[in-house]
Amino acid sequence: MALVGKKGNIAWASGQVAEMGEFSFDVSVDTEETTSFGSDWKTFLATLASWTGSCQGRFSGTDAAQKAMRTALLAGTSATVTGTLTTGVVVSGEAILTAMNISAPVGGVITVSFDMQGSGPITLPT
Repeated sequence: MALVGKKGNIAWASGQVAEMGEFSFDVSVDTEETTSFGSDWKTFLATLASWTGSCQGRFSGTDAAQKAMRTALLAGTSATVTGTLTTGVVVSGEAILTAMNISAPVGGVITVSFDMQGSGPITLPT
């Protein structure tokens, strides 16, 4: 059954980030080649897993969670990020913010995006 994102939200530390309209989490696993002489096909072994994430939406100068994210970015501190996909379906992990982009078009709404690097495991829906 397909899920709709409109019931989602993202939280940084303990506060829901206001004005966000999209987030993503990307999980990957490194591999190491283990092919032996005489093989016609390469073989691989899974090694370390990692994840990154991002969120974007409208900029808020007053939202406490957006302020906390800007402060954490400049300080290089980590926090738990939690993305709620829909009611009861959650992705979460410890992350360090790596980038922020603020865009202020003359004919549009000011937007902000944050990129993050996971530090340790990510909890995925089962």
